[in-house]
Amino acid sequence: MRPDPRPFRLAVIAGIALSASACAQSGAPDVQPDTSATAHLDRERGQVVLAVDDYSLDHDSEQLIGQARRVIMRTCLNSKGVNGLAPTATSSPSEERPYGLWRTASAAQNGYTMPRPASTEAPPLGGQWSEESDPAFNTAYDACNEIVRDDLDSVTPPETERTTAMDIRDDAFNLASATPEWKEARKQWHDCLTSRGLTPRTDDNAWSSEQGFGILTTADPQNPSPAAKQEEIRIAVIEATCNEQTQLTQRLGDLEAGYQAALIKGKEAQLAQEKADNQKFVDAARAYLASHQ
Repeated sequence: MRPDPRPFRLAVIAGIALSASACAQSGAPDVQPDTSATAHLDRERGQVVLAVDDYSLDHDSEQLIGQARRVIMRTCLNSKGVNGLAPTATSSPSEERPYGLWRTASAAQNGYTMPRPASTEAPPLGGQWSEESDPAFNTAYDACNEIVRDDLDSVTPPETERTTAMDIRDDAFNLASATPEWKEARKQWHDCLTSRGLTPRTDDNAWSSEQGFGILTTADPQNPSPAAKQEEIRIAVIEATCNEQTQLTQRLGDLEAGYQAALIKGKEAQLAQEKADNQKFVDAARAYLASHQ
């Protein structure tokens, strides 16, 4: 499978049954949270912004890098007489759901679905976008992947197994999720779901009801029946309503943000360097697009 070059890291969170974090790699120290730090809930964009996010690439930067990569590859493909693959709609960030559905209005309209606007970009050579099964496209792609490798590398931060920001994010999650406050917030959310006829999933990293999980694992996401979609929306609204009524996302986000802020102290230099290193590739992507569009 040879997809068009995409941003090297996608902030897409699929479905509702997601784990908020993996176990920490660096070993979480015994720290006291900075209670002045809180999570910012961007309800319009559906983002949960925490303290350490300032040191990672944001959506707009990832978009810029992805756009530069597409232009680099498509320019080469077009020179060989073929189009690239159809672009995906990534103009806006996907809704973040680290602690389950939390925007009732969105749940009432979309259920668990994360709608993305369809791309209106036309193939530069006319006709149709390329198909992965097209031999001409695959031949051109293999050749271009070698031809433009240096250009792609110049705008793409290298994939890194661990960074300081990753360690802080994981350590903060482990510390926060072990607190009585975290467990009490989840209990209140579970009690709300139960009172409304749903069965909460009790696994520590489960952020939906059993009913919601059943829909996500059995329903046809591309073509649900009207009745199935109606039931999906009903359950999604209950989950989001309970999340909002118990302030689950805000409370848990605040706990993580507090530990992140405490763990950041003393590591500002490393974090700033990581941020600066990433910014070099963002600047390179911006410069490339300015001279090639």
